[in-house]
Amino acid sequence: MVQFGCKEEIPLVTTMNYLEAKSKWESMNLSNYQLTQRKECFCVNFGVVYRIRVENGSITSVVNLSTELPLNPPFQDFQTVEQLLSLCEWLETQQAVARFEIAYDRNTGVPTRVFVDNSAFIADDEYTYHSSLLQTSERK
Repeated sequence: MVQFGCKEEIPLVTTMNYLEAKSKWESMNLSNYQLTQRKECFCVNFGVVYRIRVENGSITSVVNLSTELPLNPPFQDFQTVEQLLSLCEWLETQQAVARFEIAYDRNTGVPTRVFVDNSAFIADDEYTYHSSLLQTSERK
């Protein structure tokens, strides 16, 4: 495990690529699940961990884990596993950014860390999603 800051442990980067990760995720056949997610960026709520509930592929609730307070929609700053996998596909196939790094959970295919630096010439445009599957419920 690799630890970033003082918060949580993130699995080491796997050699899995987007297609392998997507296949693992799809084989789980989930329609409803919960995950934790934090976004590192030069933005509001930097590094705050949230619990995200996904039902039928859409985010239905987001709760700040520090305060246990729910956020109001829209939830545009958060990503479902499917949205993260789409981002990973785009990053791996288009290579249209200065730099990116992706780590996948080797058991579920969930992108646990997605780092993106859009431009080597722009300061503070980088962002990172840290995600972890919490709970699964209903299969498709």
